[in-house]
Amino acid sequence: NSLLGMYDSRSYFMNEVQSYLNEIELEGFTVTFDHMYDALQELSKDSANLTVRTQLSNYAQSMCEYFNSLSTSLDQVQTECNYEVKNQVSRINSLAGQIASLTQQINTVEVGGENANDLRDQRENLVDELSQIANVTVSETHVGSIGMTHYLVRLDGNILVDGYEAKTLEVIPRKERLNQCDVDGLYDVYWDNGERLNTE
Repeated sequence: NSLLGMYDSRSYFMNEVQSYLNEIELEGFTVTFDHMYDALQELSKDSANLTVRTQLSNYAQSMCEYFNSLSTSLDQVQTECNYEVKNQVSRINSLAGQIASLTQQINTVEVGGENANDLRDQRENLVDELSQIANVTVSETHVGSIGMTHYLVRLDGNILVDGYEAKTLEVIPRKERLNQCDVDGLYDVYWDNGERLNTE
C-alpha cells in the first residue's frame, strides 16, 4: 500500500511537470530556441539589417518569457507538493489518534468478555488507510490472561502508536534551501520529540 501511494503521488506530480514541458503539443523550448537560432543565423549574414535585429530581439524576449513562465509554473508544483506533505502529516496524526482510541475501546470491550470485531474492523481500515501514506508495520500481543492486548504501530521503524498513546509528527519549514531551485519554506518532517523523520 505504501509503495502504491508513493508512486501514485510521484506520478501525479511528474505529470504536472510534464504538462509544462510538453514539446509535442505545446510550443516549448525547442521551437522557441529554433526561432532564435534561425534569427541569429540571419543576423550573421546581414548584421546591419534592422528588421532581422528586431526579430532576433523579439525571439530573445520570447525565450526569456518562456523561461520565466516555466520557472513560475515549476515553483507552483513545488508549492503544491509541499502543501500535500503538510496535509499528509496532518492525516497521519489524525489516523494515529483514532487508532489509539479504538485500541482502548477494543480492550475495554474485550476485557469484559465481549467481542469487539466491529471496532477491530474499524481499526484495520484506519491502518490500511495509513499504509497508503507511509510504510507501517503492526504488531499485537496479548497482555496476561484477561483479554487485553498491546497494539503497536510503527512508521518507518519508529513507534507511532503505542497502545493508547499516539505520537505526532510536525512539519517545519527549512531555513535554508537544499537545492538552488527550491522554493522557500519546503517542509522537513519531525517527530514531536524533535527527531527528524527518516524519509527518502
